[in-house]
Amino acid sequence: MKKHAALLGLILLMGCSHSEDGDPSADVPFTDSNDNNGEDTSTIPSEPSEIRGTASVTGTVWMPGNNPSRVNNDATNRNHAIPVFGAIVYLSSFQPPDLQRNAVCTSCVLPTTPYALTAHDGSFTITSITAGLYWVVIEKAGFRRSFELSVSDDQEIVLSQERTTLPSRHDPLNGEEIPHIAVVHGEFDDLETLLAKLGIGELDAQGIFKDNQGLYDIYNPTGNEKEEISNLLMDIELMSQYSIIFFPCAFGVSLGEGLNSLSPVIWQNIREYIRRGGKMFVTDWSGEYVDNIFPEQMTFAAGIGFSGGGDSVDTPASAWNGTTWDGDQFGNANGDPVYNVHHAYAMDDDLRAWLTGQEGPLPERNESSFPVTDVGSINAEDFLIIHGWTQIQSLQSVSIGIDEGGQSVVDIPKVYVVGDIDGNPTSCPGARCQPMTVTFEPVGCGRVMYSTYHTTDNAHEGLIPQERILMYLMMELGECKSGPIID
Repeated sequence: MKKHAALLGLILLMGCSHSEDGDPSADVPFTDSNDNNGEDTSTIPSEPSEIRGTASVTGTVWMPGNNPSRVNNDATNRNHAIPVFGAIVYLSSFQPPDLQRNAVCTSCVLPTTPYALTAHDGSFTITSITAGLYWVVIEKAGFRRSFELSVSDDQEIVLSQERTTLPSRHDPLNGEEIPHIAVVHGEFDDLETLLAKLGIGELDAQGIFKDNQGLYDIYNPTGNEKEEISNLLMDIELMSQYSIIFFPCAFGVSLGEGLNSLSPVIWQNIREYIRRGGKMFVTDWSGEYVDNIFPEQMTFAAGIGFSGGGDSVDTPASAWNGTTWDGDQFGNANGDPVYNVHHAYAMDDDLRAWLTGQEGPLPERNESSFPVTDVGSINAEDFLIIHGWTQIQSLQSVSIGIDEGGQSVVDIPKVYVVGDIDGNPTSCPGARCQPMTVTFEPVGCGRVMYSTYHTTDNAHEGLIPQERILMYLMMELGECKSGPIID
């Protein structure tokens, strides 16, 4: 996250202030979308503050497809429901315009209507509401549900689960909106299955991805369809139609060559996509899309290359001179051999508070194949992550420019999860624990997330801890930007 003294107060508010009293005067950020030409396309209702009333609205916001009634596990009498932390719930006297679904700069501003931010368990309460007819708007990272609600004096309204579950379909006429998503298919990390478990797509009888149902676009980077990914990355306007692009672990980049085998136009387009406000979600062997284009923030650890192809090589910071790249210095992210994290620890306070105590499937620690056979309560301070390959040796803070006040703006990579390598060390956090999941903001107003491990790579019911974490970060990637925007 970019740190800047003048905006520290706003950043702190965004990180820890979760209003439950709906006070319109509270200083809590909201989202205000602006396109790349600076045209104001705000979705925030601009209304005078109402006289404080006596009614209230309460509920719990759930992840798409994952409210208690949809994911109750009758066999174990446990509920696998997943709440949404930091969602904005507000009331408006009119229906808000549709959200923008493309790569767009989204700044944080203050609401002027009754609202609340959801707590770590997804709960919220808006109080002091005057009687009237309102639109209830529930929003997080481009997912939004809106509907009309009549409120009477002294009424205490508890919204149903179905009304407070974020949508899995894009149907604005019926108050359902989701981001415009592209997935670059990964042979070894079936991220489409994770999306389908959110109701964004269809699963087969074995719980494996079957069809995207037209809810997002899939690009295949290999085989006879390899041109699909080139068609996407060679066209910045096509890329910019998507608010987020997923690059799960794949052979999509030539082994040992990184992006050097692809056109320099692609290098520039990836950087430009982030500058415009796009979000990249990258895992494991697809790390070249991050390390080659933004080589300064991360240093990959050297490892034995797949199929004896030599050591996996980091891309040094010198590959980017601030204007152009030296492709001859591009490394690859094809770490080997596979490892498992026996003692993962959620470093981010909000992620840790959100994940702790959630009920769900757990990989079995006592077998070499780590089958997902256990069901229990998640301990966010000591959990298992299966199938990591790449390792991050170090992270660096990077000066990315000067703001309008002449102050230096520094991008500090944020670590969400740390862990061991195959049980070494025996506990985390600590000096020998490595970053496993990080985000950074290298240019403009976009974000990049990189994970050293697969999102999901075997069939199982529900969502294991590493899947839940990456789902949480998908939501965090889409949040508004609180710091200065540096091109």
